[in-house]
Amino acid sequence: VDAVADDEVVDATMAFAIPMPSTVALHLIGLPREDHPRFKQLTDERLRIIMNRSQAVPSPASEARYEEMRDELWDIVRPHVEARRREPQHDAITRVVQAQAEHGREEIPDSLVLNIVLELMTGGFETTQHLIELFLSHLADEPELWARLRADRELVGPAIEEMLRWWSPMQALHRRAAEDVELHGVVIPQH
Repeated sequence: VDAVADDEVVDATMAFAIPMPSTVALHLIGLPREDHPRFKQLTDERLRIIMNRSQAVPSPASEARYEEMRDELWDIVRPHVEARRREPQHDAITRVVQAQAEHGREEIPDSLVLNIVLELMTGGFETTQHLIELFLSHLADEPELWARLRADRELVGPAIEEMLRWWSPMQALHRRAAEDVELHGVVIPQH
């Protein structure tokens, strides 16, 4: 951000919204930053397949691609998982493999380890990226809010929380009731 001149036009997504959360997420997970382009491509593809599943019956081709993509991700993640088994670090992979060691691979198989890493990547990449994009777009439309946030940094945290409440980056996810549920006198049927 500091490298951008005040009068320079910048693609905020490419300059900030993608690299910042992915750098933080990969560090917290315990994966190398240099693998980000491939992780991003595969997690984007994974998310598209999952979203399509919720809207239509998946095709055999998309299901086969999903399995290929998971295998490719596991090929990238597996060496880091194995390294954390030998030499723990302060990251999410270490915590997951320690839980696996404590509870056993029957309880926490490698496929679940991969699922946890994928969910952390998706959350770290997608949702944070979209929150930043939505927030910057809103600030561009509301220059007086931008000025208030610049003048009083104490307002930044609450503004981000309000943005999450008001314009959540995950509004498009479909939810299904696993069983009939009653909320406030209304039955939501199992779907």
